[in-house]
Amino acid sequence: MSERRGGYASGVLWALLSIGAGILIPQPPAADANAATILAYFGDNHNHIIIASAISALSALLFIPFLVSLTTRFDDPSAAHIGRVAGAVVIMAGLLGGVLQAGLARSAASLGASSTMLFAYTVDRAVFFVAPPLAISVVLVAAFIGLRRTSCPRWIGVSAGALGVVALAGGVAGILSTAKATTPIGFGGFLLTILWVGSTSIALWLSAGAAGAVPVKEVSAASP
Repeated sequence: MSERRGGYASGVLWALLSIGAGILIPQPPAADANAATILAYFGDNHNHIIIASAISALSALLFIPFLVSLTTRFDDPSAAHIGRVAGAVVIMAGLLGGVLQAGLARSAASLGASSTMLFAYTVDRAVFFVAPPLAISVVLVAAFIGLRRTSCPRWIGVSAGALGVVALAGGVAGILSTAKATTPIGFGGFLLTILWVGSTSIALWLSAGAAGAVPVKEVSAASP
């Protein structure tokens, strides 16, 4: 039970760090931006991007214990397996995306306004802005399925299902739209997912503590 509570605490920390990274990182260029615009973005926001990327990579590691604790509550083994696999994609995208972002910020000047810069930004956009909402949508849908018949608060599973649809729409919009790296629906889904993880972690942490508490009368009755 204590291991689960540690995982839920990690979920709260993940949410806080994700908010911090989201505040620090500026609005990225559009997918069809030219190399000069991308170069200026990484050059002008060098420090903010590196710090935000480091926070994102760290928060990805904190998502691991939360994912484990969450999926152990699922009453459907298939949903738990799917949730863990999709969660692993979220974690890897966070780690790799953070490394790519920081690397581009550090090497922007040497790459210059070149085709290499355009290619690197395309890869970075796909990993950092498109892959996470698609993968997290699967985690959320798995939570909707796996938490339907558990003892946890009903709102957790219901809200996960609704957010799964929003996150999926945000990921698809990120693929189809070239206007911005983060679309309004994608940003909204990202923010709501952070709030869901944070509030779910707190609710499950409290319920785990309540389940682990043994009434005094019960202990006395069990004593010789």
